[in-house]
Amino acid sequence: MNFLHRAHPDIRAEDMLYTLLLFATQPIEFINRCEWRGVTELEEAASWRFWFEVGRRMGIPEETIPGSYKDMVEAYHAYEEQHMCPAESNEFVGRQTVKLLLYWVPGETAKRTARQLVYAVCNPRLRRGMGFPEPAAWAVWLLPALLGARRFFLRHLALPRRDASRQRNVSDRPAENGRYFVPKYDNQPWYVPATFGNRWGLWGVVSRILGLPVAGTEGYGEDGYEIGTVGPTAFKKVGVQTVRREAEEIMKMGSGGVGAGCPFG
Repeated sequence: MNFLHRAHPDIRAEDMLYTLLLFATQPIEFINRCEWRGVTELEEAASWRFWFEVGRRMGIPEETIPGSYKDMVEAYHAYEEQHMCPAESNEFVGRQTVKLLLYWVPGETAKRTARQLVYAVCNPRLRRGMGFPEPAAWAVWLLPALLGARRFFLRHLALPRRDASRQRNVSDRPAENGRYFVPKYDNQPWYVPATFGNRWGLWGVVSRILGLPVAGTEGYGEDGYEIGTVGPTAFKKVGVQTVRREAEEIMKMGSGGVGAGCPFG
């Protein structure tokens, strides 16, 4: 990530910090708004600590990173109030993001309906900045009702998970070819192994019906990925040694500059 960022020297330090703040705060704000339980103060503190350490390893000056989760929330609000405004580049990113969100929605009629719900999720400041229209009145009413029903079901009616272990979004260890895979579908099947279940299971069949690519489709990283070469195709074979050297230095970093290795254990 650091290597890719250096290829774009026009990225401002404050923009980098703002993006870090979003990663630290937005999942928690969304959980508090939509999930069956809110986030505890300990979980907020954990998010602050984790992203504080990520910021240090990105080279963001430590003194510029807010010193608590609450300060992070205040900082990102202040930054948006001062800098968030409509732009063509925002609109392009917004359109592409909505396409990803609606990836599994079949047909243009259903997509138009779902698009209104996406607009209703966004707060007014974000809608203005991304060039999104105001959502339909029915979407503003329906979205909280749907989320409330889901929240009630998960809190009071859903059975416990049979497997209490953590959910894995990427493989823990490289495969026999030395590369990593993404075990399950998300949107497009990037780096998803071409197992029988992935190709002919539920989502594999749905993908075929909708005319979407399935696991193992050529051009979607069917042979997995190497951590040091993830990124745009133009950079795939560039700077590998530089990335490895920097990774070695990052591995020596401890918490707040003290000690070495991972600050969390």
